[in-house]
Amino acid sequence: MMGIPNEHQLKFNSIKDDKKLLEAIEKRFEMLDQTFDRLQKLVSQLELLGEKLSQEDVNQKLLRSLSPEWNTHAVVWKNKAELDT
Repeated sequence: MMGIPNEHQLKFNSIKDDKKLLEAIEKRFEMLDQTFDRLQKLVSQLELLGEKLSQEDVNQKLLRSLSPEWNTHAVVWKNKAELDT
């Protein structure tokens, strides 16, 4: 649990079984990884076709593609001054 960011720990705190805890963590974070990987693949394909996207555009597209459970985080990230980083 120490490796999980503080804002996510409460969501997993009630799970007492180690196996169920690991499954819940993987489900929560692998979905984000899969979304990011799909986006990176699309960006690479666009670059091969000569279409270059700015990092800010890529980040905006990633935030828009997240599932509803990430809405709170997405709103905060979208309002950051330097979204391109």
